[in-house]
Amino acid sequence: SGVAVAAATWTKLEITVNAAGTSASFFIDGVEADNSPITTNLPIANARFGLVNKIEKSAGTTARTFNIDYVKLVIALTSAR
Repeated sequence: SGVAVAAATWTKLEITVNAAGTSASFFIDGVEADNSPITTNLPIANARFGLVNKIEKSAGTTARTFNIDYVKLVIALTSAR
C-alpha cells in the first residue's frame, strides 16, 4: 500500500483481495490503510497469489532486520475453476 508502519514494534499486516480480484484492501493492526482499497495493477488473468516478505530500502545504508513471527494465508474459493 505504500503506507509506512512504526519501526521497532510488532505490527499485524493484512491484505484482503475481493473474489473478482479487482480490489485489494490493506490493514495495519486491524485499521484500513489510508489509501486502501487499491483497484489498479492487480493481476487477475490466471493469477497466482502467494506471499513475499521483504524489506525494500529507498535511501540510506543502515542495516535493517525483518522478523516474521507468524504468517497465515487464507484462500476462500468462491467458485470452481
